Amino acid sequence: MLFVSVIIHKRKIILMYMKRNLRNEFQTALNQFPAVVISGPGQAGKTTFIRNELNQNTTYVLLDDPIKRMSVREDPLGFISNFKGKSVFLDEIQYVPELFSYIVQDIEKNSPVNGKWIMAISQEVQEFITFRDSLAGKIKVLNLLPFHTMENIIFDGQNIEKLIWQGGYPENILNSTIRQSWFSEKIQSFIERDHRQFILIRDTGAFQKFLGLCASMNGKELNTALLARHVGIQQPTCSKWVSILQASFLIILVPPYYQNFGKRVIQSPKMYFLDQAMAVYLTKQKNKRAILNGDMGHKFFEGFIVTEVYKSLIANNKNAHFYFWRSHDGLEVDLIIEMNGKTWPIDIRKNATPVSKHAKSLIKFKKIAKNVKFMRPTIVCNATEKKMVTRGIEALPWKDFLKEIDCH
Repeated sequence: MLFVSVIIHKRKIILMYMKRNLRNEFQTALNQFPAVVISGPGQAGKTTFIRNELNQNTTYVLLDDPIKRMSVREDPLGFISNFKGKSVFLDEIQYVPELFSYIVQDIEKNSPVNGKWIMAISQEVQEFITFRDSLAGKIKVLNLLPFHTMENIIFDGQNIEKLIWQGGYPENILNSTIRQSWFSEKIQSFIERDHRQFILIRDTGAFQKFLGLCASMNGKELNTALLARHVGIQQPTCSKWVSILQASFLIILVPPYYQNFGKRVIQSPKMYFLDQAMAVYLTKQKNKRAILNGDMGHKFFEGFIVTEVYKSLIANNKNAHFYFWRSHDGLEVDLIIEMNGKTWPIDIRKNATPVSKHAKSLIKFKKIAKNVKFMRPTIVCNATEKKMVTRGIEALPWKDFLKEIDCH
């Protein structure tokens, strides 16, 4: 998939390759590690990104091809030996996980030059996790996710409903007319091909129902017992399927804040679809206007902010941890970011008119978290300009907030 495309924007024809924030970190990794892996969901642009950032002397091998996979499995040592003194890009290497152990042997025995083994992976299978751990200090793993808002060059001027509806996958950004068919094909491909390649799921109909129910829980605490009951599967199976979605980069799980401030009632993480447009598609929202106006409007707004923060910090290779917090009496801070030794509590509100009562959760959290080093507590909302809602707590328009996150 290439996201080098002709698009029409403000009546101008533009030919572009949409560069990614990860490019500088990728080039640095090539000069420092013999193995460099780009992981991320299928169709997020990994192949295009890597091929545009590598020099032309790098050999490209696509392991998605069944014939190529068969020949590699028949003679893995012969395949590895083809690349003595060369750099190679192994695309979709999760389809031939047997190769991981042979690459480890090559790196440990032959001390290849940095940047020799470049790989793209769309699902973190167990063999990859073992491979990554065994090459500690000799491998760099970078995540390339769907575009976040500040990477999207046609972001300026778009309203939030359009951004949520469109999502961050390159093909949907460049051609919004294919959105419906694109999501249909991606989900079908995921169910029928991608995950079945690695784990046996006999009832694909049940899995599709499970996927739709997960979308309806977007932004809510994960309840595997409830999910399992509605789908008609055992709870361990449900937990395994959740892990598949997470390993395939379709969802992220945000855990409850780990500090114990007295009575703690929330144990489960909150679940968000990494691309909110997929949750919108799976819950059958009729159009862009329905996204924020319907019953799930607040959760779509919250999910958009949380996942945009996540994608932005990943794209800029920032070391950050994400949490949420809820008190025993129901007050909630939607997002807590720990970064650079500081804690940033953020409340997310679809409201366009923030007032002092909206700061209640942040005030309580700040009061009980006495030993925490805070960045300023912030309300992110749909307002058009920033505003101090009470002492020490500022409300920021979502656009200003995402620009600030991208600069951190």
